[in-house]
Amino acid sequence: MLDERSGLYWLVNSTGALALQVMLDGGDIDQAIAAILDRYLVDRDTAARDLHNLLARLREAGLVAA
Repeated sequence: MLDERSGLYWLVNSTGALALQVMLDGGDIDQAIAAILDRYLVDRDTAARDLHNLLARLREAGLVAA
C-alpha cells in the first residue's frame, strides 16, 4: 500500500492483503477473518488478533478510518 501523503509504502503479507481486499470490497472484519480461515491453516483467535493488530497499525498511520 502507498501512503500518498508521505510517499511511504506499507508492505502487507498475503494474509493481510486478503483481509484488506475483503474489507475494500465491502466486507466487515468478521468476513475478512472468515476469508483468512478459508484460505490459511490458522485458528480464529490468531487470525482475529493479527487482523486487529494490522488495522490498529494502519489507523495509527492514518491509512484507514476507525
